[in-house]
Formats: sequence, structure tokens, C-alpha cells
Amino acid sequence: MHMMFGKSLSALGLVALFFGSSGPLAAESMAATQMPIVVARDQRATRARLESNVLEIEKTLKEVGSPIPSEAVKSLDAVAGMTDYDAIGSIQSILDKYALLSVGLNDEAWFQLIPASPNPQDRILTKGRWQTFLVKLDNASRVTSPLEVRSGQAIETLSEENKASKEFCLQQPHDWSKWFLMRMVGPPLMPGLMTGKEVEYFVIQLCSLDAGDRAAEFTFYLGGGQVSQGHYGSTMMVFKALDQPASR
Repeated sequence: MHMMFGKSLSALGLVALFFGSSGPLAAESMAATQMPIVVARDQRATRARLESNVLEIEKTLKEVGSPIPSEAVKSLDAVAGMTDYDAIGSIQSILDKYALLSVGLNDEAWFQLIPASPNPQDRILTKGRWQTFLVKLDNASRVTSPLEVRSGQAIETLSEENKASKEFCLQQPHDWSKWFLMRMVGPPLMPGLMTGKEVEYFVIQLCSLDAGDRAAEFTFYLGGGQVSQGHYGSTMMVFKALDQPASR
């Protein structure tokens, strides 16, 4: 499956969709994330983007029913009095706890993907329930094109019911190799394109249709006809999907 922060979201019917109540925002356990803290070259612009991004994320996660914990909100508010350098690092340290992975683009827009954690216990899904994660973008290339993501283990087309579903997802016919649904939160809540700033975050939702340990390969690449050799990156991650009955 592939999805774009841009026009393809409109085709999927997700542009104006408020997902409503979903699973809690996923957070790392006591282990520290293995994603690096980005040291920005343009600190003023990076800080301004991160501060506006925090407001987008807080609003978005509230809308989808996965609000940032109050302790994290207080920590984010506390960066107001910090220097640009400290504020940029602090915001990343807080938001990285809720990230699925980091998508890095170097100066030539070559990709490097880094999962937030090597431990599947930090990627818990519940069968039949949407789970929300952040995607960190480390954009040294400053490109502003759409960013697309696909997975060979995700069902390619969401049913109309699952396009409009809120807390729960419904079963769709699938073979043994397909086990989850995936959707990005786009406009009007989140940007449709990368802004060209050095660090920002997007929101992704996953819903497992099966229970047990499941692996998935995620491939991120530039959209808008800009795909070329090296301008994509892939990583494999293992998830633990719990089989807990959910009341509807």
C-alpha cells in the first residue's frame, strides 16, 4: 500500500476526515529511542517550524482520540523560555517517544530510515483497533515534495467503511501476506507536503487485522514524479498485535 501527504489522500477520502476516537498514542517504554536528535543548521527557522508543528500535532491527536499525555504537553510548553538550540533538542526528545520511525533525507535527498526502537514490545497493536504513531522527518535536503509510504504487508485499498472508521477497523479480505491497514493524517489537520524545514513530524495510523507477532516492511520515497535511484528507503519492523476483544 502507498499513501501520499498530498493529492492521493484526497483520492482515498481521507483529506477532511477526523478519525475520532482511536487507540492511545503509542509511546516508547523505558528504553530510550535510537533515533538521533537533529542538530539544526538554521536554528531559528527550525524552532519556528517545530513550534507550529507541535500545535498541529496536539490538535490532530486530540481529533483522532489519541491526545498527547498532559505531562508531555507541560514539557512542550516549558520550552518557550529556552534558547533555540535547547528548544529544538527538547521538542525532539519529547515527540520522539511517540514516533514509529525517523525518515532521514541527506543533502542529496537519499533516504535513511531508523526505527524508533529495535524492540517489538515498543510497537504494540491491538487487533481491530487503530493505533496512532508519529513519523519524524529529518530533512537535510530541504525538499518540499510529497512524501509517500507503502508496505507490501498492508492491504492496498481501504474499504469505504475503513476509510470512515474511527476507533475500530473492520476486517477486509486478505491473503496470508497482508495483515494490516495504514493511513496518514493529511490536510486540513496536517500538512500535505514536506515544508522544507529541517525537522518536522507527521501522523500515521495502523490497524492490525490479525493477532500475534507480525513483520512489515515500510518504504518511504519522494512523490510527485521525483522517484529515482536512491531516493527511497526501506526498513523492516516487527509488531506485537494483541488479540483483545473490543466492544463496539
